[in-house]
Amino acid sequence: MKTLIASIFVFGLLIFFHEFGHFLAARANGIQVLELAIGFGPKIFGWKKKGTAYSLRLFPLGGYCRLLGENPEEAGKPGSFTQKSPARRAVVLAAGSAMNLLLALLLFFIIFYFFVGVQQPDRSIIGLVIPETPAEKAGLQSGDEITAINGEPVENWNEIVSY
Repeated sequence: MKTLIASIFVFGLLIFFHEFGHFLAARANGIQVLELAIGFGPKIFGWKKKGTAYSLRLFPLGGYCRLLGENPEEAGKPGSFTQKSPARRAVVLAAGSAMNLLLALLLFFIIFYFFVGVQQPDRSIIGLVIPETPAEKAGLQSGDEITAINGEPVENWNEIVSY
């Protein structure tokens, strides 16, 4: 059950960032956003602000950013997607993927900087000992400094790796 909930959360996060990318790019290019929805199917709840409807839908396996001009009858209206240049439309379309890339980079930074730690090759301090590994069985702990291996002194992490 935890895996299902975690999967829905992570997938929802990806969808939100993707659709939010389209939303931001459309707004920046003067395209009216009619609705930003996370999920599909019946609406669970929603609100409207500045001409845009925001909603959370029942099935959290998708989403959409509905722009003015996506339907043929709206094509000629000012502020519609079809009234913008091909370059501006391409920016709006690519913004979803760009936001997913930005999210991946942000998450990697947060995970490795705050949880795993950044390796410091000029020092020989153990950052993390994974449970059930030979390092743990040998008695090594996070924060230990390695000063020698088999009686031979080591000064930095590169020497430990090469040994």
